[in-house]
Amino acid sequence: EDNVGEVESSGLVLNLSIKKGKEKYGMLAEESILGELRQIVVDDPPKLKPVMRKDQSREDMRRVIMSFLFLKAKEDSSGKFEKLKSRLVANGKQQDASLFTNKSSPTAKLDHILLVLALAAKFGEDCSVLDITGAYLEADWPTGPDAVKQLVWLEKSIVDILVAHHPEYAVFVEPDGRMLTQAMKALYGCLESSRLWYDLLTSVLSGMGFVKSDIDPCVMVMHRSGSRIIVVIYVDDLLVVTKLSTDAKWVLNGLKRKFNKVKGSTGEKSFDYLGMRVNIGNGAAVLNMDGYEDTMLEMMPGLKGFKYPADERVFELCEDSKPLSKSEAKDFHTIVAKLLYYSMRVKPEIQVAVSFLTTRVIAPTNDDLTKLVHVMGYIMNTKGRGRVLRIGDIAEGDNMNISLRVFGHIDAAFGSHHDGKSHTGVIV
Repeated sequence: EDNVGEVESSGLVLNLSIKKGKEKYGMLAEESILGELRQIVVDDPPKLKPVMRKDQSREDMRRVIMSFLFLKAKEDSSGKFEKLKSRLVANGKQQDASLFTNKSSPTAKLDHILLVLALAAKFGEDCSVLDITGAYLEADWPTGPDAVKQLVWLEKSIVDILVAHHPEYAVFVEPDGRMLTQAMKALYGCLESSRLWYDLLTSVLSGMGFVKSDIDPCVMVMHRSGSRIIVVIYVDDLLVVTKLSTDAKWVLNGLKRKFNKVKGSTGEKSFDYLGMRVNIGNGAAVLNMDGYEDTMLEMMPGLKGFKYPADERVFELCEDSKPLSKSEAKDFHTIVAKLLYYSMRVKPEIQVAVSFLTTRVIAPTNDDLTKLVHVMGYIMNTKGRGRVLRIGDIAEGDNMNISLRVFGHIDAAFGSHHDGKSHTGVIV
């Protein structure tokens, strides 16, 4: 009945099992779980439709899969508790992958997201972050002669909460307390669900006049009333960049006509997006992750500040250094993973050191820990100093209004690693 254990993700989300969630959040957890079950099972049309086991074919029962329910304690970019979300997820690992031909779904590349934010800053455009609640569940499960019927078990701990508030579903409860359901929508966790959602969303946007970028299929562009509109797709989060506030509202209203719940405000200069705090003004987009920094620094108290993220020994290995204990190695791995996530977004100058540390997570030593402490000391010393995106920084004399151009900075160090390999770095 515990469903799953406690898992910490790479972002600002903490996943909890039903049992752990109830222990930590009490009635708030129960209300969150019930809200998810109502959305999935009770609301019309149901996303998972309860069915009788006796009515199912033997072949369909062979394909039945399990489900899990997670509670997500979500924090904003400042590290403050924002909301408690529940999500029912199918165990897609139990599906037969050979039955599904279209399982992959794209999402916007981080570099392209940063470029769009920089363009918004350069041209003084507004940004809107729109969230489509229960996005996957908007997409229909495929039907027809070639479609795969998917049955899903709901566990006893989930069924107990559902039946306690909706006793009409008691007739579907099996002797072991479980409930058999049929997927009617693209359930989270199923192999093809992300693709079903992507195809639905892009078809809606295409119907509104948007065209996919040749470079990134998750960046869509259109022109309306002589003004350009950019939409960046990151699963169910949309970044809309417009010059006119009326255009942003037009996009929001267009999506609301197609989907049940679309949240977000239009015409923002300061907003949270993908765990980052974004501030746009004076031709620049400034990105920070202050709350994330605090979380990492709390894991390594008593740090000494450093001026640089690494010293000249960063690639050297100390063969005689003592291995870290099992618990120390686990903490080392966790912090390095967090640094990788963090560096890609707001701290590119630590990426060289972090890229080396990622090669040491299997069997880290005290010497590796010293290098990690150095990186963390630099973060402490530069706390609150995020990333600034500005197009046109490279001035020609006093002229900052240069045309949009691409600059490349490339360097290489020969034989810089302990095994004789070289190292190349490229910034474009």
